[in-house]
Amino acid sequence: MLAVSTSWRSEISDDGLEVIQAILDLDVEGVELEYRITPAMLKEIFPLLRKGKISVSSLHNFFPVPEG
Repeated sequence: MLAVSTSWRSEISDDGLEVIQAILDLDVEGVELEYRITPAMLKEIFPLLRKGKISVSSLHNFFPVPEG
C-alpha cells in the first residue's frame, strides 16, 4: 500500500477533511497521521476511517499531540 503523510498538508491547513481529501485526490488510500493533527481534525477524519475510505499506515510520534 502506498501512503502519504498528513504532514504534506497539515502545515497549511487545520481542516482535517481538507488534508485527507488532498491525499485522496492523489489516488492514495493510505496515510501516516502525524503530530500536527489536532483532536478536532481527528474528529473530522474519523468517519472516513470507519467507512474504509482511507487506511492508516503509521502514526508519527505523539498522535494527537497531548495538550499542555
